Amino acid sequence: MNRTTLPTRQSVEAVTYFSYWLCKQMAENNVNAVKLADYCGLERKTIYSYCSGERYPKLDVLAKIFSFFDCKTIEIPLGGES
Repeated sequence: MNRTTLPTRQSVEAVTYFSYWLCKQMAENNVNAVKLADYCGLERKTIYSYCSGERYPKLDVLAKIFSFFDCKTIEIPLGGES
């Protein structure tokens, strides 16, 4: 029995924010999807899916991505902030 959880406004905003953040970090650090995917143990197309907002990473992969960009904390706004 599979259960599908419907996305909330906050989860959609978090995914959108993460996608934007990831694309920005990759551009600013001149990192391509292949390099990041290799570091995280993923396929290149998975990174592209994260960038487009089609998919989002599990927490362990999210931690690897933030670590790759030398971020010490993970902070993703859930909306309602300016």
